[in-house]
Amino acid sequence: MQRALACVMVLAFYTGAFAGDEPDPACPTCHGLGIVPNVPYKPYVRFDNQPAEATVPPAWYYCEKCQKGKDAKSISAEMKEIQGRARERHKEALEKTGLKLELVMTPFVALHTNAPAAAAKKIVDTLEKCTGLLQSTLKSMRCVATRPDQDDLYFFSDAKSYETFLDKNEASPEEKKSPFFSQAHLAATKSGPQNDAGIVYLFGYELIKSATSAKASPWLGAGFAAYCENKTLGTNIMAGGTTDALGTKLGNKWADAVGKNVKSLKKWEQLFEVQIPALTKSDTITGFSVVSYLIALDVGRFDKFIQNINDGDDSVTAIEKAYGRKIAELQANWIQWTQTQH
Repeated sequence: MQRALACVMVLAFYTGAFAGDEPDPACPTCHGLGIVPNVPYKPYVRFDNQPAEATVPPAWYYCEKCQKGKDAKSISAEMKEIQGRARERHKEALEKTGLKLELVMTPFVALHTNAPAAAAKKIVDTLEKCTGLLQSTLKSMRCVATRPDQDDLYFFSDAKSYETFLDKNEASPEEKKSPFFSQAHLAATKSGPQNDAGIVYLFGYELIKSATSAKASPWLGAGFAAYCENKTLGTNIMAGGTTDALGTKLGNKWADAVGKNVKSLKKWEQLFEVQIPALTKSDTITGFSVVSYLIALDVGRFDKFIQNINDGDDSVTAIEKAYGRKIAELQANWIQWTQTQH
C-alpha cells in the first residue's frame, strides 16, 4: 500500500490566484497564504449532472489583515472557473479511459466515480467533513490546498473498471496488486470493506503532499493521512507500510497502544530517516502519534513546521525552527504526552 501512496503529488497553492496585492509572508492571521478558513465551515458538494448554479458560495475568505478590501465575490467567481477547468479534465479522463463516470466536486477535490449517487454522496460528505475539521483545528488553509481542477480522486464500485483505469494509466504490475493507486495530482481506489477509511486516508495523503509540494517524508505523509482518518471517523484502520510484528501488536487503537508501547517505537530521528521501502505499520502508527502531538502542542507552530518542510527543510530542522526547541526535548515531552492519551 505504501508504494501506491508513494508517488508525489506536486499540487499548487491558490493563495496568489486572485487579483491584488500578494499575501504578506509574515502575516500572523493567514500565515502568508492570503486566505483564511470560512468557519464554521459549511460543506459544499456539486454533482455536475445537476443544473448549474448562478453563484458558488465561497469556501474560504480573504485575510482581513493583509488582503483587506478584496471583494469576496471574486472568490466565488474563481471557484466557478475552477469548476469549469475540472469539468474539462473530467471529459479528458472519460476519453482516456472509455469509462462512464460521474463528476462530483467539492471546493478541494474532484471525485470521478461509477458508484451509485448515494454512495458518491457519502464519500464527498466524508471528505468535506475532513476538510472542515482540519480548517477548524489547524486554523489555516495550508493543509487544505488541493483544488478540483488539479486534484482528482477516482472511486470505482467494481474491480473491472478499476483494472481498466489502471491499464489506461500504465500502472506497474506491482501497483496493480494494490487497492490504491497514486500519481501526481491523482489517486484512485475501488470499493472494499473499509471505503470511508480508505478514501479519507488517501485524501489525507494527498493533502499533505500538496501542503509540502511533495517534500513530506514518509513518516509525515503516512502520519498525517492517519490523523485525517482518525479526526474524521474516529478510527485507525488504514496504515501505510509493510506489516511488522510490533505494528500487528499495536492493533487499531493507536493512541492507547502508543502510550503502552512507546519505548518499543523508533526514536524520532530514526523515524524521520525511514524511506518508503522500509516504512512499517509501526512507523505509520508512530508518525500518527507525533503528528497528533505536534498539532496538540501548538497549531500555529505546526503550520510553520509544514511551511518549513515546503521550503526544503528536513524534519528535524523544520520542527526545531518552528517550535523553538530541540528534538530531544520535544521527544521527551511527547513520551509524557502519550501517557495521557489512553
